[in-house]
Amino acid sequence: MPVDPATLYLGKKAIDIALTRVEQSLREAKDDRRTEVERCASFLEACKGAIVGLEQEYDEIVEQTVNSTDDPTAIRELKKRIDDYLHIDKLRLQLIDATKGLEHYLEIFEQRATTVLQWPWKRPDKEKAVDLFRENLEQLDGYLDKLNRSDLPFRPSGTGVGLTAMFAILEEIERIDGPAPRRPRRSFPTSLVRELGKKYRSERDKEPLIEIVRRIRATIEEMRKAFL
Repeated sequence: MPVDPATLYLGKKAIDIALTRVEQSLREAKDDRRTEVERCASFLEACKGAIVGLEQEYDEIVEQTVNSTDDPTAIRELKKRIDDYLHIDKLRLQLIDATKGLEHYLEIFEQRATTVLQWPWKRPDKEKAVDLFRENLEQLDGYLDKLNRSDLPFRPSGTGVGLTAMFAILEEIERIDGPAPRRPRRSFPTSLVRELGKKYRSERDKEPLIEIVRRIRATIEEMRKAFL
């Protein structure tokens, strides 16, 4: 019986789901049997998937914090999830790989957009697509640069989106649990943990993520229209 792909992700963290999809996009981007436009589109999809994965994992951790209970097992699971997010470098390396691939294709399509050996009426479409591609790559480089710079004060102790929130929540958990608890406890006073979650959820601005996704989709559409 065929397996519904959606069921494969049940119970998995956003970052792990994203990693699976991003790695698939990168494999497609490096498949030389595909057209250059489609390989370029796959690099763009990989960038989108990596950024969305990092941002969604942050959102899920914040929601898990907001809904945390006084159960020690649950609070330690939250602590482990934050630790993993901060210390296991998932998706950023894939984002670097994808942006490097895009730099290569930007050079290729810039040359094609300006060559004299093309139908004259196609040139404006190609130049428009390349301009959008270039702007998109600059935005992706900016996101990656911000991601790299934001964790410099914490290296090698953490990398990810929303480090201030993650370290604040982790610090409060360790305050009530201790870095290495020696005896079992029936409950934790986690009200301050939940308040921190509510604080960072209320401060969350998703517009930049929405804009990045919109621009990537628009770039893929314009590149296909102009060069396929």
